[in-house]
Amino acid sequence: MGLFKPAWQSKNEKKALKYIETFEYSSESSESTLNWFLRELIEIEKSAPLKSVRERANEKRYNILFDIVFNDARHKYSALVYEAQYKIRDKIHTITEESELSNIIQKYYSCRFIKSEAESKLLKIREAKCEHIWVGCKCSSCGKVRDEQHNWNGCICSRCGKRRDEQHDWNGIKCRRCHRERDDICDKCGGKYTITLWAGSLPGAQGADYECIECGFSYSNGEKMV
Repeated sequence: MGLFKPAWQSKNEKKALKYIETFEYSSESSESTLNWFLRELIEIEKSAPLKSVRERANEKRYNILFDIVFNDARHKYSALVYEAQYKIRDKIHTITEESELSNIIQKYYSCRFIKSEAESKLLKIREAKCEHIWVGCKCSSCGKVRDEQHNWNGCICSRCGKRRDEQHDWNGIKCRRCHRERDDICDKCGGKYTITLWAGSLPGAQGADYECIECGFSYSNGEKMV
């Protein structure tokens, strides 16, 4: 008698595909179970005699990877989730159809990682096809941004949102536009600090003494070298 062969090794397409459909993601699945699913599907992709079965195994494996990342509350910060993210990124980078990327964005819209990767790839595809119509720093057709001809409203470009460390609208220590906090204004009275820099306790570290010339308030930032 011959050894038992897994269903996916069968040349009966219906039987082999039915076996693949038994691999389903569940939020209750243990990490070891999901890892076994993924390893088994990789083996099917490599060794199944039928092309249709190999292709379906690949599709099913990525479905599970997407579901792991999309529903990662149970496995949050685990090696399984990180590995799935890298594989999803690699997968998305191979996609060339805008419709496929749009479907991914729509289906996984609430998952920041998947959505941002798919949107980034979609933008690159559109940029490559686009005959740019520049309105200042931004293309009105595909949304690509160039670092020139910004429409500066103080420290922020009103077209693309780029920020610069110039022309802030200070309200005390915080800029009204970009919310950056400055370190040379006293947060007690709004007077000007005098700043004295010194070497920190760690190699290459630097600290500072701050003293307001108006109210005398002072503090140190960092740990001095002894």
